[in-house]
Amino acid sequence: MGKMYPTDYRHWHESSEKYTGGDRLVSLLQAGWTIHLVECQEYPLTGGRIALIYLFNLKIETASIKMSVIANPFVDQLIAQWRAQPALAGTY
Repeated sequence: MGKMYPTDYRHWHESSEKYTGGDRLVSLLQAGWTIHLVECQEYPLTGGRIALIYLFNLKIETASIKMSVIANPFVDQLIAQWRAQPALAGTY
C-alpha cells in the first residue's frame, strides 16, 4: 500500500472503545501485529441502511486481541491487500 499508511501512531486498546477506525488498525500493523482472521458484521440502522463492522483477530508473539473497525474504503482496501498475500492465505 505504500504511502497510504498514516505516519503517526494511534493508540487503541480493547477496553478503550467499542469501535475504531482504520488508522488504529494500521498503527498496530506497523507495530508488528498480524491479521489472522477477519469477519464482517452488519448492523441495521434506520431507513433500511446498514453499518458494516469488521472484526479483526490480531496477534503478536503470544498475545492476541480482537479489534472492531468501522468499514470504509480505506479499510476495504487493507483487507483486499491482506487477502491477496499468499503467505497469509491459510489464516483467513
